[in-house]
Amino acid sequence: MSKVLSPIQSEAVITPGEDGMVYLALIGEDSRKIVYQELDYRASRNRTFSIYPKIDFSISGVAESARLEISVNDRFGRKIALSSVDLILLSMGTAELNPPLSLLEPYIVRYPYENQTIKGGSLLVSGLARPINDNPLIIELIDEQNLIIASAQISVPQPYGNLSHTPFAIDIPYSLSSTTPVRLTLRQESAGRIPGTVALSSITIVLEP
Repeated sequence: MSKVLSPIQSEAVITPGEDGMVYLALIGEDSRKIVYQELDYRASRNRTFSIYPKIDFSISGVAESARLEISVNDRFGRKIALSSVDLILLSMGTAELNPPLSLLEPYIVRYPYENQTIKGGSLLVSGLARPINDNPLIIELIDEQNLIIASAQISVPQPYGNLSHTPFAIDIPYSLSSTTPVRLTLRQESAGRIPGTVALSSITIVLEP
């Protein structure tokens, strides 16, 4: 875990959300937002590029655990993607920067496909995961009103040998009376001192009864 002094010179590769924004938050060990930034990239929608936001912070003690997260939303306010890293914030001393353990996408959906229509009351989700921690992978179907239509959890072991990811598959039953566009979201919760989602990926699909 890196130890950092203010200001943090961060670096990320991003694709702005459907609202054109990128949301950055530095979250303290009591879950407060030490820093919150809304970065406006509405002129660069549908592009992928690197950003280098500088993050000034102030803490009352000598050191504090924190999580730096970057996320993007769709036009309904649902999370499209979220990435995070745990840090130790220092008010004095010497910074120690450690490289990330992996730059690979943690969750990859192989089925269903983006914008695919599913019917019959059951959704098979299969893909690959490189778990962030030992907590289960949470899979949710979220409608355009941000309501969870259905959800499931599956424990995915860490990849072994020469594998970069571990395959997984799970059936998720759902009940609907009409055709409903949803965002299929895969995420994991923190296993550390600061609660919350630590990684999230998603695609959009359409569910029919």
